[in-house]
Amino acid sequence: MLKQDPASGQYFVVRGILDGYLLLTDRIILFDYKTDRYTNPSELVERYQAQLALYAEALSRSYSIEKVEKYLVLLGGAQLQVVKVE
Repeated sequence: MLKQDPASGQYFVVRGILDGYLLLTDRIILFDYKTDRYTNPSELVERYQAQLALYAEALSRSYSIEKVEKYLVLLGGAQLQVVKVE
């Protein structure tokens, strides 16, 4: 995805691979697996929020669907957790 740096005005390419998404008629549900060890899920939400926002923007542009729900599937804790990212 092509993005512009607000400070310099220069354009750059952002690349990444998301783990999966569900394409529905009115929205997209995006999910990404994370295996990082953590104590509190909010640590990983903060760490990966910008990454998921970029994935959501790319999907929204690709499918012309504005609403994208973002989820982290956390595998690095005592038990699997699914966390919605705002």
